[in-house]
Amino acid sequence: MLKVVVAVFFHLTLSALSVSAQERKALTLDGITLLIREGASPARVSQLIEQYGVAFELDERALRQLKQAGASEAVLSAVKKMSVQFTAEQQRKRQLDELERKARVERERQEQEAKAKAERERQAREAVEKAERERQEREAKARAEREQLEREAKAKAERERQQKEAAAKAERERKEKEAAARAEKERQQKEAAAKLEREKREQEAKAKSERERQEQEARAKAERDRVEQEARAKAERERLEKETRARAEREKQEREAAAKAERQRQEREAKAKAERERMERDAKVKADRERQQGETKETQEAKESEEQIRDLRRRLLR
Repeated sequence: MLKVVVAVFFHLTLSALSVSAQERKALTLDGITLLIREGASPARVSQLIEQYGVAFELDERALRQLKQAGASEAVLSAVKKMSVQFTAEQQRKRQLDELERKARVERERQEQEAKAKAERERQAREAVEKAERERQEREAKARAEREQLEREAKAKAERERQQKEAAAKAERERKEKEAAARAEKERQQKEAAAKLEREKREQEAKAKSERERQEQEARAKAERDRVEQEARAKAERERLEKETRARAEREKQEREAAAKAERQRQEREAKAKAERERMERDAKVKADRERQQGETKETQEAKESEEQIRDLRRRLLR
């Protein structure tokens, strides 16, 4: 069944391609009406209709429109003939669409069946794999239990051995600790005596160092006071000199600023006058240019309109 549908679909597809190529050139109802009203001869209109075909069905409305436009019997006969072909082509297109839909439905059904089959096979494989995993887990669990019992027995024997060794070791350590405690006590007594002696020497050295530091600080302070006094006197002299120079400089700048302000005022007045004169000239030039552009634009629009009318008439008579 699917092969038959595919064969018919392929045949109708080729037919539809040829039909589509003709429909791109087919005349519309408005186009034929326009040809008749523009004065094209009935023979020419009939020839164009038979050559390119029509892209509409000849119903009552279309027939009435053609008659009102003044279509002759030859034109109406050609339209009827090509309209029948257009209707048949439309029916073939609908049949092609229906066959395409059926083929798509058939493909979807087969794809669903293939997916269902694959799903069943996957579930069967998963069931087999699950049973195998459960068997392996049971075997592993039994093996783990046996190994656990063996480890517990070994661990118990090891704990008993370690307890005996720990008891012997604890006794040895107790004796060693007592000997070490006696030795540590003697060492601490010696270190305490040595520490007292070191602390006494360090205190004497610190006292001597403190006295030397205080003497150095007193000499350094006296030197700093002398340097500061000299620096303050120098700074005062420099301040007076700077104030004198600054006052003279301010007076000079004020005189220069006044002269500069006067020059700038005169320059602004000259620029304002020149700008007013320039704006007046620009306004006159702009008015003349706008008047000339308006005249040129009207002439250009008239020429373009005449050219469009001539082009439309040539296309209609072609």
